[in-house]
Amino acid sequence: RQNFPNLKIVISDNSDNEDTLSLLKNIINNDARISYIRRGEECSSGLVAHFNYILATNTSEYFMLFHDDDEMLPNMVSVLYEYLSTHDSFSAVGCNAYFNINGKNTKKKMFISKNIQIMEDSESVVKQYAMGNTAPFPSFMYRKSKIIGSKMDWLKGGKYCDCSFISTIANKGGVVYLPQCYMYYFISPSQDSQH
Repeated sequence: RQNFPNLKIVISDNSDNEDTLSLLKNIINNDARISYIRRGEECSSGLVAHFNYILATNTSEYFMLFHDDDEMLPNMVSVLYEYLSTHDSFSAVGCNAYFNINGKNTKKKMFISKNIQIMEDSESVVKQYAMGNTAPFPSFMYRKSKIIGSKMDWLKGGKYCDCSFISTIANKGGVVYLPQCYMYYFISPSQDSQH
C-alpha cells in the first residue's frame, strides 16, 4: 500500500526450501513492482552474508533492507525518500515506530521526541541508542553513493551487527532519525531483542 510511485520491491530468499516462494507466488505474479530472487551459495551462510551480498550488488541509489517483523505504513517510503533526496549530506534516514505487541497494533511509540535526531558520527549514534532516544530498526533508507563498500561485520555485534553498521555509516555523512512513526515494530515474548 505504499504511495511512492516508483517503488521496486525485491524479495531476496536465501532459505533452504520453497516455502517463501509458495507463500508469495500469487502476490509476485499480480504486482509488477515485486520481483523474487532465489539466492544461492553466496548467501547461504546466514543473515550477514545475505545482507552484505545485497549491499554489494544493489543498483539503486536509494534503498532499504526491510525485515519480516516490521510493517511499513503507506507513506513510509515516500517520506524517507523525500527527506534523503533533499538532504544530500546524509548517508541514511530512519524513523520512529509504533509497537505491534503480540500481534496487535498500538499507538505506543518506540521513543518520544518531537525533534529530528541527527547523528553525525559513530559516537553520536551510540549515545542516542544508549539514552534510549532511538532504536536500531531495519527501517533505514540508505544512499548508495555514501555507503558504497560498507559491510556488516558479525564480529561487531553478532546478530545485532546492523547496529554497529549504522554507527559505521554515520561516519560517511551522518544518519538521521525522524520522530514521526511511519512503521510498526513487532514485539513478541519470543523475540530475543527483548532481552
